[in-house]
Amino acid sequence: MKKWWILTKALVKGSDVFGLEMRESKKGKKLTLFSRGLDRTKKILLGMVIFAYMVFAFGINGYYVAKQLLAMGFDAGNPAADPALLAAFQASLTQLYLPGFFMLLGMGFFYAAGIFFFAEDLDTLLALPLKPSTIVAAKLANLYIFSLVIPLALTLPATVILGYMLGMSPIYYLYAFLTLIFGAVIPMCLDAILILLMMRTAVFAKSKDRFMIVTQVLMFIGIFAFVLSNMGSFNMDTELPTTGPVAFQYVVPMLNRAIEAISLPQNASSILKIMSLIAVALGLVILLVLLSSRLYLRAARESRATGHAHKPMTTKEWHSLRQTGKDLPNMVSREFKMLYRSPTFLMNILAFPVIMIISVFGTMAFSFLQKGQDLSSLKARMTIVFASESKETVLPIIFMVALGVTAFLSSTNTCMPTAISREGRGADMLKSWPLRISTVFLAKLFVGGIISLLAWLPLVIAVFVVLPFSIYFQPALLIIFVFLPLTVNNLAFIIDLNKPFLEWNSEQQVAKQNMNIFKSMLMSLVVGGLLVGAVLLAKKLGGDLIAVLAVISGGNILLFVASILLLNTVGKKYYLERVS
Repeated sequence: MKKWWILTKALVKGSDVFGLEMRESKKGKKLTLFSRGLDRTKKILLGMVIFAYMVFAFGINGYYVAKQLLAMGFDAGNPAADPALLAAFQASLTQLYLPGFFMLLGMGFFYAAGIFFFAEDLDTLLALPLKPSTIVAAKLANLYIFSLVIPLALTLPATVILGYMLGMSPIYYLYAFLTLIFGAVIPMCLDAILILLMMRTAVFAKSKDRFMIVTQVLMFIGIFAFVLSNMGSFNMDTELPTTGPVAFQYVVPMLNRAIEAISLPQNASSILKIMSLIAVALGLVILLVLLSSRLYLRAARESRATGHAHKPMTTKEWHSLRQTGKDLPNMVSREFKMLYRSPTFLMNILAFPVIMIISVFGTMAFSFLQKGQDLSSLKARMTIVFASESKETVLPIIFMVALGVTAFLSSTNTCMPTAISREGRGADMLKSWPLRISTVFLAKLFVGGIISLLAWLPLVIAVFVVLPFSIYFQPALLIIFVFLPLTVNNLAFIIDLNKPFLEWNSEQQVAKQNMNIFKSMLMSLVVGGLLVGAVLLAKKLGGDLIAVLAVISGGNILLFVASILLLNTVGKKYYLERVS
């Protein structure tokens, strides 16, 4: 037990699941998880800030669900008094658990692949005086710790705030917590079992990138399952879900029973329903342990790969490129070729724009079809909102949500935080070419902007085509959709210029082990938070809808201009001094 605990702590601290493993700097000093010189106190403070943001961002879902239930007369002391409200409460709980578990279903393939397939510590572990069962157990514990991060962040704040607002009994929180920690075990085990079977039956002897492409396809399946499961579960009149997604019980068996137990904590049969979920989770853990013991150690040796070294553009290729036209079009063409010639880059960069389009439009289309709705009914509803007095309170909330979502989803486009890192050891050659720095920057920003546009242009078109025109709505959203993604792209480019990750042997390392991607996501939360905070301040000072629109429009344009100035000054300095 002691050896397992020591090994688990060591694996978690050195895990490369998120690309956060410790590395040695050129001066021999260790780099921390976040940045050079970040001590424990600062890490704790940063962690508290991130946690506070997650509580705010996702806890607000629980707050609004509770507010609507209370307005409809929900009684926490006797939840079963009104069957219709109880059904809405249970469906709402399912919706709060849905994002965490389905995101884990998709992202868990990355965790499992990183811990089992891509980890390069197996030879070292086998040389230690440890039983194979101890190694497997520590690997599984490592996988569970990282798998629990997403459900905790997306689900726990909302369920706690929902229970607090409704005045639920203490046993509600116990059942909710047990459902969370054991429910997360099930998609984690499904991911890990599939990865182990892939390692045993498939031969990826020459390219780890091909293995990662397959895991990304599996992630897409998980995301699509989220979209399909969430379709048609909302009542357009009450804005509360009326039924839980049917497919959810196939991903997390017995979860529907656990939700019933959470909603009726005083019921004598509730504990049995929770125990049934725990039994399913433990059964899958036993199956995973058996498969790991039989498959992992053997398959890991057979399917481990060396990865391909990056091949930068040669001098001959550069001269050939120079003869075809002007510098900027040639550099833009080069950037696109670098992407589509590499399945790893292409999949990682295009993944979230594609998911964004499918999630938004797929959910809307199928929801309308199942509810018998059409575009005219949606236009009628929005016309009432824009024409009513409630627009002063409703539209600022819509804008704040749009700001936060746009900022974060723009950061998931990994084109810009890897723009320089993708050059690898050929970065010196790029600097030696007779090119203006502005040409290099513009070419990379142009490609990043085009990829961002793939996700946001359909939304902009939908805003103008589907919804009735309003001077309060479309122009402000258009400014958000255009300037905010460009601002995030510019700042993400500066982050990559600051500390480019140039020493790599596999393209998967750039997309998976690049801390600049993680930093860009945190930066996007700050940018979105600044704009949301400015809107809240304007409302606090008594500003009307016109003032809110001015803050949103002016803030987005101001941040964009500031990012351009930073790129033109600080970015050029980083390019000259740190890209080598």
